[in-house]
Amino acid sequence: MSLTGRDPVEHVAAESAWRASLATPPEEGWRRGSAWYRAARLCRPPRFDVEPGYLFTAGAAVAPEAGATTTRSSPAGAVRGTTSPTGNRSGPGVVQTQTNRRTPLTRIGITTVAVASLATTLNGQMTMQRISERTGAAPDGFSQATTLQELPDGRVVVVDTRDRALMLVDFEAGTMTRLGRPGSGPNEYNGTGPLVRIAGDTLVMIEFGARRLHLIPPDGRLAGSRLFDVMLADVVTGERQPDGAARVVGGPRFADSRGRLYHQVTYLERATSSIAPESWILRLDPRSGDSRVVAPLRNWYPERSTRWRAPMMSQDVWAVAPDGRVARVIPHPYHVEWYRDDSLVAKGATVPFEPVRVTDGDRRAYRAARAAQRPGGAQISGPPATGARNNSRRPPARGDVTDADFPTVKPPFVEELAGTAARISPEGEVWVTRTRALGDSVVSLDVFDDSARLTRRVILPPHRILLGFGRGTLHLLRVDEDGLQWLERYRR
Repeated sequence: MSLTGRDPVEHVAAESAWRASLATPPEEGWRRGSAWYRAARLCRPPRFDVEPGYLFTAGAAVAPEAGATTTRSSPAGAVRGTTSPTGNRSGPGVVQTQTNRRTPLTRIGITTVAVASLATTLNGQMTMQRISERTGAAPDGFSQATTLQELPDGRVVVVDTRDRALMLVDFEAGTMTRLGRPGSGPNEYNGTGPLVRIAGDTLVMIEFGARRLHLIPPDGRLAGSRLFDVMLADVVTGERQPDGAARVVGGPRFADSRGRLYHQVTYLERATSSIAPESWILRLDPRSGDSRVVAPLRNWYPERSTRWRAPMMSQDVWAVAPDGRVARVIPHPYHVEWYRDDSLVAKGATVPFEPVRVTDGDRRAYRAARAAQRPGGAQISGPPATGARNNSRRPPARGDVTDADFPTVKPPFVEELAGTAARISPEGEVWVTRTRALGDSVVSLDVFDDSARLTRRVILPPHRILLGFGRGTLHLLRVDEDGLQWLERYRR
């Protein structure tokens, strides 16, 4: 939320009140009086007409005439409907209505709507979008769902890393089916990894430990596997390795539509037993064996972190588009860059953000999550610790975390699980999950286009996090009190 042209103290207080209202039913939030409305007005340009869940129109709070057609003019997310003789609205996206009211602050007309997502223009360009319409839910929960891909018929395949399972979810039939079984034979696997999409809507689950690619065609069955080799050359084209450092190659995280795999290579500095800040993203073609550098990366920022595996660490995150472009998300200053074949093709403007202070509660929650981590799960933070096949030396253990290891404020995003802080939609947009205060149940994501420009901010329903995309949908996870994850599908 940009603070340009407003008093920062007043703006932060107003935004906090506005965010708190997102977790409150609209009727309850409105009964608080005019504080919610003042917060909304302060956080928006003077000529705004939409807040998530509401349609604002200027003028007196007088019910429109029966049969009259009402519209709003807005550059994005316009809603149109017709008022019936009983006062109810109908039309695309409109589900329920509420009689207009006056407020002590001003006279406005308000119509409550429940739509898939409603957008508000911010600063003339960026929009605020709230996701609200659920269209499906899985019948059972997951232990640790990490990646998801949609099939052409709307079913989805989900990787559960902790349970080492590959699950097929059918929202329409209300079923969940495990694909394959544990083992080393045909259609068997002993571990799970990233689930990626290659040519022809074919999915591939990467079992890095066994060097196998498990194929899932568009009909959703497990259709065998093939071996692949990750014996990358000691130094590939474009790579600059620090003197005296050991090379550590992580497992593939992404693939493009041509089936090329993308790794991250880091360097272990022997003198200090720490990971060097500089890193590279490599692309490997399994068919030809060719590999090369496609983008630079920073594992951590020493001026922002106390050590290379500090909690809530400032580090670059990345993702790969189907055409092979690499999105690099940089925390300081916060912006996005697009690379192709190690060439910078787009660099976005700096995005202002209000830092979130790290509290004692944050430190306790981090330690509790770290203590509860089980084998098979990804790391809490820090660069990947997977050793290369031709390198027997692994990075050192993290050791105990002290209060001095925590930063004073959180970076704009944190990679809690590898490959989850930034995701690329089917339309080629980069979705970045923003950090928030402890206890804030509302997750927001910044969305950047293919020119690295911030176009909108998406607000998820309370207690949900993003897992993946579908055609016109988002797949979100709701985590219950027992830590079980429940998959839900929403319209976007």
